[in-house]
Amino acid sequence: MGVSENTAGLPDKSGGIRSASGVHPHVAHGHGVQFYGSEAFFVARVSKYLLDGIAARDRILVVVTSEHRERLEACVVAELGRAIAANEIQFVDARGMLEKFMVNGRPDAARFDAALDALLATENADTRPLRLFGEMVDLLTRGGNIDAACELEDLWNAAARRRPFRLLCAYVLDGFRSEDASAFARVCATHDRVWPTETFETDVRDDDDRRAIATLQHRAASLETEIARRREIEDQLRASIERERAARVVAEANDTFKEEFLAMLGHDLRNPLNTVLTTVRLMLMEDGVAPVHERRLKRVVASGVRMQRMIEQLLDVTRARLSDGIPVEPAPCDLASLAASIIDEAKGANPERAIRFTTNGACPALVDADRIGQVISNLLGNAIAYGDVDKPIDVTARCEDDRISISVRNSGPPIDKDLLERLFEPFTRRSAAVARSAGLGLGLYISDQIVRGHGGSIRVSSSAEEGTAFHVELPCR
Repeated sequence: MGVSENTAGLPDKSGGIRSASGVHPHVAHGHGVQFYGSEAFFVARVSKYLLDGIAARDRILVVVTSEHRERLEACVVAELGRAIAANEIQFVDARGMLEKFMVNGRPDAARFDAALDALLATENADTRPLRLFGEMVDLLTRGGNIDAACELEDLWNAAARRRPFRLLCAYVLDGFRSEDASAFARVCATHDRVWPTETFETDVRDDDDRRAIATLQHRAASLETEIARRREIEDQLRASIERERAARVVAEANDTFKEEFLAMLGHDLRNPLNTVLTTVRLMLMEDGVAPVHERRLKRVVASGVRMQRMIEQLLDVTRARLSDGIPVEPAPCDLASLAASIIDEAKGANPERAIRFTTNGACPALVDADRIGQVISNLLGNAIAYGDVDKPIDVTARCEDDRISISVRNSGPPIDKDLLERLFEPFTRRSAAVARSAGLGLGLYISDQIVRGHGGSIRVSSSAEEGTAFHVELPCR
């Protein structure tokens, strides 16, 4: 397989010259393209093309990068056994030449013609046949500018109509994006002759066959590139999964440690707090306590009870997380009576609030009364904290078919939509500006866990017109 043949022109089967825009009228020039994979093959093939030109006494113009110039000069000198004469080869820097006619990433026709005319002008009226090699188009393709490369090839074809010359271009096969087969076809279409890469060593003289071989080589290279890219992606994905798995193990270990720490902290705090509350309550029972001290001691008791409730909530959360839910101990219970007793306690603690309770009769169920009472108390406390103080809170308990429903409704500002979607997550609560008492934001999470432990469900609805309502459904016994 060679890179040049000593013919005046390289016509296609129609007698014209192929180009990206169609078939040019026949001119006495050859415009070929050599694809290559290795630098060694590039240097060997182009050097042979130049040595053929020296043997034919052609005028030779080589537009290459500085890196390739050094290797080509060394190879030609080694083959000649002497230095290259001044009139044998003229080297021109490819990047510098591009700068003369590229405008906004595209070749300007007028500037290209002017640069080429200046390059080909000779003081001695050199009439020798002109042989050119150029890799400006390869630089453009490597940079991803295939449109500019094809436009430049067409400008070379147009220039050959004004002045005949033989032109060889060279493209590294890896310079074409693997997913863009049309780009490779466009480059082939701008040349009269195509030579495949060094991986096909058989001497094929028919140009159509060489084009087909080069196309197959590009497809094979594209497939190899795609396979390598997918393997790289798979490797990155596996590494990412491993990192995620390792991070999850660490996070789970940290979560377990935090839950165990909270459990130990809750237990350790509960005993001294109980001691404090017992002591203060005993002090309140003593005779002769001054009114001012009595008020202060009662505040200590109220704060201690609140702290006690927070500790119990923390312990409930750790139980839910460490044992996959809050454990319950079901026993026969009338939920209507349970709700009524909790409402009476709430009225005693909040005499200024109106709380209405309605039921359709007894609501027998098999539940953990303490835990369900905790749910009703949490929902009622939530309504007292966030509801409109001037409007009543409505609590209902109904037994229907095989389900018991309990609802707590209050008027007041609706819950924000984004908060509504995560209201049953731990440590989630409405803003302090809306609430009249602060908390950890655990009550609704604990309530949800308790209801789930009974095989029931809890949901919330909230609007300015209907107010906010929590609905609990539990199975009958």
